[in-house]
Amino acid sequence: MERSKEEHLSFLTLNFLIKKTVFDKVIFNEKIPNLRYEDVLFSFDLKQNNVPVKHIENPVYHLGIESSALFLEKTRQSVEGLKYLLNHNLIDIKYVRLSKYLYFAEKTKTKKLLSFGFNLVKTPLEKHFFSSRPNLLLFDLYRLGYLCTLK
Repeated sequence: MERSKEEHLSFLTLNFLIKKTVFDKVIFNEKIPNLRYEDVLFSFDLKQNNVPVKHIENPVYHLGIESSALFLEKTRQSVEGLKYLLNHNLIDIKYVRLSKYLYFAEKTKTKKLLSFGFNLVKTPLEKHFFSSRPNLLLFDLYRLGYLCTLK
């Protein structure tokens, strides 16, 4: 199963079962705002406490389709949530793929360049995402560029 390769990073709280003794040890951080990255924080805490995650085949279907505009807004909120977790040292910068790229940009001193470039292409990228064939690589670059602009 693909999710088992990175068992903690593939964890989602929308459909899981956990022993009470484990949940008492690793609880949801109620002090953080609704960030769309609660799953990542919880899985990071599980990993830090050496709690294994076993994935089973139990699909959840999302029947509601949201607009591209709403999806893009939720994407920005999600990136802001990641930045919050990083700023408050709640997760390691090398834990999530997107923040690993931020770490690389900071180490290579290219973060300002990425931020500048993002500001130049932000509007055309957003228009592209509303097209009939949006590119996922450009979407990942958009998220990284947006992350680089956040303080």
